[in-house]
Amino acid sequence: MMGLEPGAVVGRYRVLRPAGEGGLAEVYLAEDLGSGRRVALKLWRAGPATRPVSPPQPHPNLVQFLEAGEWEGRPYQVFEWVDGADLAGYIRANGRPDLFTACRLGAQVAAGLAALHAAGLVHGDVKPRNIIVAAGDAGLTARLIDLGEPANPGQPVLATPLYAAPEVIAGGQPTPAADAYSLGVVLFELLTGVTPAGGSRSEPLRPASLNPAVPPGLNRLVARLTDPDPARRPPDLEEVAELLGRWATPDLTPTVPLRPTSRLRTARATGRRHLLRAALAGALVLMVLLLAGVRLTQLLQPSAPPAGEAAQAAPPPPVTVPAVARLPADRAAALLTETGLRPETRQTYSTVPAGLVVDQEPPAGTQVAPGTTVTLTVSAGPPPTQADDRHEPERGRGKKRGRDG
Repeated sequence: MMGLEPGAVVGRYRVLRPAGEGGLAEVYLAEDLGSGRRVALKLWRAGPATRPVSPPQPHPNLVQFLEAGEWEGRPYQVFEWVDGADLAGYIRANGRPDLFTACRLGAQVAAGLAALHAAGLVHGDVKPRNIIVAAGDAGLTARLIDLGEPANPGQPVLATPLYAAPEVIAGGQPTPAADAYSLGVVLFELLTGVTPAGGSRSEPLRPASLNPAVPPGLNRLVARLTDPDPARRPPDLEEVAELLGRWATPDLTPTVPLRPTSRLRTARATGRRHLLRAALAGALVLMVLLLAGVRLTQLLQPSAPPAGEAAQAAPPPPVTVPAVARLPADRAAALLTETGLRPETRQTYSTVPAGLVVDQEPPAGTQVAPGTTVTLTVSAGPPPTQADDRHEPERGRGKKRGRDG
């Protein structure tokens, strides 16, 4: 039950309305009485074990910390107020995002977590409701809210079971490795549109089992993040963010593997590289011999019949229309062109930010012949206001006066 009524004053902040509640704290939309700025006021329940340490440095994928204080024996924190929908609401409203958008949002969440971990903090409750998605000039941006706390064995654990790591569900404390696991579950949901069943999972999650369009490397990355063994998860989420950022760009393919987590894995990786080089060398020799044999066979065979007698060439195989909804129009057109399709655009008024694709025809996943035209409906922003329409009669009267003169 939220404890403060609108109008209550905490420090120099006046409460405007409740904004959320957790097991350890209440969150309010508040107003800074000095500047008039809207802020998020997080008021912690009494008790020294619940007082967190705030992240010291601003980060584009974390809500910005403003200050901390104490009010009537209760610690509080103040953060910037971010307008936008949480990721759970975004998925409900827009459906499963396309592969590039999913990786872009995942990369941003990973970058935010890496910044927290570098500050000696863990988030402890990474889930779609704690990720705000806001649209801007550069596209969608994900920012973590409900920021973390230092690892403290005395603190109660209130992680959400659907997204919590098995060791946390078993009673362990949140760690950076547990945050990595929760990030993997969020990625699975972004890539499949399905929230996996909760409880202590004995196997890693593999999104390609539900969405065959997920590339093998991305499928392996999610499986590593959600490995039940914390020691087998990627130790560096900054590197995870970099890899996801590459998948978020259509013309880039990740080629740098995640660093091994132990010397043993390093030695194994070195051995595998030597074996791979030997195998590649052998394959190259075999390919040269095969090509030589094919060329010799062609020289010994009679010449091919004239073009008129040759069998008609088979038509090129169909291509799959990629998902480009919510992408910037130029990027969507480039992706279609790379796929062998012809983009055409038309504009419409929409609440979707201007310049983003609202719809496409044929829809994503359709098998079509190369060169097929795909029509992109691009948002021109919201419709004109009534104030814009008031100028129309003036222009009409001006033309009439011109004719009379």
